[in-house]
Amino acid sequence: MKFQKRESKTILGDTKRRGPLVVQRPFYPEGGGCHVYLIHPPGGVVAGDVLQISADLDPNTDVLITTPGATKFYRSAGAIAVQRQIFNVSDDACLEWLPQGSIYFPGAEVKSTTEVYLSPSSRLAIWDIQCFGRPTVGEKFNSGLVDSSLSIFRGETPIFIDRVRVHEQNRLRSSLLNSNPVVATFIMIGATERDVEVARGLIAKCVERIEASATLIDDALVIRYLGDSTNIAQDIFSDIWSALRPYIMKKSEMRPRIWDT
Repeated sequence: MKFQKRESKTILGDTKRRGPLVVQRPFYPEGGGCHVYLIHPPGGVVAGDVLQISADLDPNTDVLITTPGATKFYRSAGAIAVQRQIFNVSDDACLEWLPQGSIYFPGAEVKSTTEVYLSPSSRLAIWDIQCFGRPTVGEKFNSGLVDSSLSIFRGETPIFIDRVRVHEQNRLRSSLLNSNPVVATFIMIGATERDVEVARGLIAKCVERIEASATLIDDALVIRYLGDSTNIAQDIFSDIWSALRPYIMKKSEMRPRIWDT
């Protein structure tokens, strides 16, 4: 995907695809800012599949990308399923990458990498919600392998490097993820001390008993969630995103319509 600025509007320019992954036409609920939904009709990723997503944002573009549902990674007979995501964000461009999470079925073999390359003046909001097994039906991730990483750079300088590696041997240890099936991370670049206090206040108001935290690393606001519900993780993240979007992303609250369908 290639996003370009045309007059006061961000347009989806050069787009290439191979396979069933579809980029739905852009929506403009905010005027010039572009909302894009990525749709994967098969509904899941199986052994040997390679799901690759890349997006380049030209200067001054404004893009929000999300998905209509979680990406499901199914049981493997041996081959690894691969997911690669690469985003290049130019000067004064704004990227919000807010997919609805990943669900790893027991026995899945997955290698997932996300890399974001920022310019000095670009803005970013990105979250990664991962569910190991299917807790709603009592199914645990007691076999398989998930190797997942998230890397964010500004120029050649790393801002945030994170890796989660879960396999049968360490998943069975009670210390791993504190025996929780859901681990989630939300990052907003360009934050201040005020923003981290707002995030902590919203976490404290959560009616559920949860394990969550908010930390400021330079100008990166990092929110962590550990628990048993992807819905709770996304609700917390979306509340924080809505409250801080005007200050960090310089845009008013505007939830993608697909989140409420």
